[in-house]
Amino acid sequence: MSDATIPTCPSCQDLQPCHLDIPISKLLEGIAAECPGCALMRDVIQPFVPFAEVESVRILNDCALYVYVFFKELKGRHATIEVYAKPDSPSRWKHIGPARSVPALANSTESIGLLKRWLNDCETRHPACQVGRTATLPTRVIDVGESAETVSLYISQAGEQGTYTALSHCWGGQTPLATTQATLGDRQKSIHFDKKSRTFAEAVEVTRALGFKYLWIDSLCIIQDDVADWTAEAAKMSQVYSNAALTLSADGAADTSQGLFGGSGARTSAHNTQAITTTDPSGSPVEVYARLRSSRPSDPNTAPHSSLPTSPSKLSTRAWVLQERILSPRMVHFYNEELVWSCFGLERCECRLMAVTSSFGTFRRLLSMPAPDKPTSEHNLLVEWPKLVEQFTSKGLTYPKDRLPALSGLATLAHEKTPTSRYLAGMWSADMAYSLLWASDHVAAAESDTPIVRMPVVPFAPSWSWASVVGPVVHVDRHLDQFTNRRSGRDEVKPLLEVVRAVTTPVTSNAYGPVKEGVVVVRGQVLSVRYDFLEGTWRPVLQGRGEIGGRGLAAEVDKRPKVEPKVIPDVLDEDPRFNSAARVLQLFGEFVFLRAATYIWEGSMSSESTEVVALLLERRPDLSVSGEETYQRRGIVMHAFDSRKVWVGVPTQTISIV
Repeated sequence: MSDATIPTCPSCQDLQPCHLDIPISKLLEGIAAECPGCALMRDVIQPFVPFAEVESVRILNDCALYVYVFFKELKGRHATIEVYAKPDSPSRWKHIGPARSVPALANSTESIGLLKRWLNDCETRHPACQVGRTATLPTRVIDVGESAETVSLYISQAGEQGTYTALSHCWGGQTPLATTQATLGDRQKSIHFDKKSRTFAEAVEVTRALGFKYLWIDSLCIIQDDVADWTAEAAKMSQVYSNAALTLSADGAADTSQGLFGGSGARTSAHNTQAITTTDPSGSPVEVYARLRSSRPSDPNTAPHSSLPTSPSKLSTRAWVLQERILSPRMVHFYNEELVWSCFGLERCECRLMAVTSSFGTFRRLLSMPAPDKPTSEHNLLVEWPKLVEQFTSKGLTYPKDRLPALSGLATLAHEKTPTSRYLAGMWSADMAYSLLWASDHVAAAESDTPIVRMPVVPFAPSWSWASVVGPVVHVDRHLDQFTNRRSGRDEVKPLLEVVRAVTTPVTSNAYGPVKEGVVVVRGQVLSVRYDFLEGTWRPVLQGRGEIGGRGLAAEVDKRPKVEPKVIPDVLDEDPRFNSAARVLQLFGEFVFLRAATYIWEGSMSSESTEVVALLLERRPDLSVSGEETYQRRGIVMHAFDSRKVWVGVPTQTISIV
């Protein structure tokens, strides 16, 4: 090692290590000895934390230099300070790398210029993101014109090509500026934005600044009081967002009045930055910058980055937005703190120079594959769909009637990749046996103080579909590919049901929307059950003297089982444990457990008393549509009685579920 690389300061080691802990006493010794590195640490810390409160300092290199300041009184608590140099003024300190200072305004020349560079880089260097510079225009788009006075609604010709941006925004519980049958003609002449439409006006401004002629906004480009138009356009969501050259996401706005560019001072508060004039290791003067960070920005999932704690944007909690984010090949998020870029290839943020590989989910990557490997790609998409449903149902919808339409864009595109499977009320025919095993997530619903209810819109979805309830749903992990003995070490299920046929009839022309009729015919073991009010649980119904399911019943069945069945009702109001009215229904209704799957506990086969997974069904002869017994789903059951003591000899039947 040459003399030039040998640390001269025993306290900070000239800031050469990638990771170093320094007690405050040692740091003070270095400062007293006029060490440039220790002096830099002092100058970096003092604007944010009083030196008297510091117990120790930890430095860590991650492109920029991160200084963790630990407090004397608050054990374990620390402040995080990022130290960086501007790209055009590199520092001679080894680990103080370049980063960007964030302009005070999102519509500044610097921010818009950066966005242009990101877009150009993606268009020229990312094969996975190659949306052509021209694509088929949506039915209607906004012509952004040359100024605010020349904005109008443009009706495209069939097959007309062009480039456009799309806006993803939050309505915020109010109806934004919209196009109706009465205002359609006026919108074609001109569109004027008021204070309540600030987001729209700023989206027009960005679109124009980026050199695009057209912009798509849902409330203005779909005729809001025309059911036929709304239905037709909702079915085209996969094309609208997947063909957009760029989607502008208004993450910083709770409604359309708050704009893309954020409030005054929001960015300055988020990037509390101090210029530090100091000396480099050679003693020459140098300027570096320090700013507080609520988390280290190396993880793209922490964006937007800020000096203040951040929380998910309201927009990201909306169900409609999930498909917009998955379908869009390129999206720029306008947070109050900074711009964040996301495309099929990379994720970037305004404050950091380095891009990271896109971390968006498997489903988005599968959809972006230009030439899917069949049948592998089809299988993978089907495997990912229930996970997508879980994400989707965890998010909010203003109108329950949108539960299927808000997913129709993704369903349309997924169907193009899985042409051998049919889409049935939110499920795929090729994976029906597993898809039927959804469960209402009452824990998550309770946390949001929004109980799960039956879909109030009728007709909408059959009882066997997750879309028949409003609220979050989950699935137990499937046994790895369902066809091998490989185990993941997690709780899993392996479907047993034979799906004979499944049919749905859409309500509208949108094949991926609500259905007015839906039946799935399955073959499996059917066990009559009753609710025991004294015990507060479900019991098998004895068929004749000492018989169950048509066979001799061992005496031990009459005893309380080792493991009581765990019934997860689709809706709590229909569960006799929680609703007195439901108890009355149990007295008159006929209920069965339909054996549907084998439960595997943490990678090992479960015991006979815990391995049976069943669907709780109610017999509905009044809804019979064929010769089979007809039922409606009421829940899912884990540990549904002992597989040997109860289920051996229970007859297999072919039944219909509606």
